[in-house]
Parts: sequence; C-alpha cells; structure tokens
Amino acid sequence: ALLPAAEQRRIALLGGAVVRRTGAGPAVAAVVERQADPYREQPLAARIVRTVNAYDDLCGEGVGGPLGALEQLRLGTGHDHQPQVVEALGRVLARGGLTPAGAG
Repeated sequence: ALLPAAEQRRIALLGGAVVRRTGAGPAVAAVVERQADPYREQPLAARIVRTVNAYDDLCGEGVGGPLGALEQLRLGTGHDHQPQVVEALGRVLARGGLTPAGAG
C-alpha cells in the first residue's frame, strides 16, 4: 500500500539527508530526495530508483511474486512509473538480472 504523500516526502528528505552525511555527493542526494516527486518531474536516475524500489516492495507484498510485481508496475505506467523504465526492468528480469530481497 502506498504511504501518504507527506510520509513519502518525509522519507525521501530523510534519505537525502543521510546520503549527504555519507559524502556521496549532492547529485546522489538529489536522486534520493526526488523519490516522492511525480515521476514526470524526476530526473531519469530518480525514475529508475523509484521503479526498482517499488518492484522490490511489491515482491514483498505477495502480489504474485516477481511477475506479479512487474505486472503491477506495468499497470501503473503513465501515472506512477515511466513506461520505458518499467520495460527496461522487465528486460533485466527476463535475463535473470535481479532477485528481490528475501526471494530465493
């Protein structure tokens, strides 16, 4: 289930603050901080992180495993996720490139 927008924003800003403390740099912090923005307003790197993070979350929610999670993302394309990013994730998964946390 999606968190309320204010909570998403709080978590994104907290993550950005942590990144800044690690010395990873402002560009990395900006990617993290932009996770709560509508995807059309995000830089590409933030869109990718947002989509992969959502995929991992969905895999843990019992939506039918990795294929079910990918299908849920596809249903959200155009609104929550950039279609090209979701399809790129699908291609990576088809090649066996990712295993969600807690899976196999």
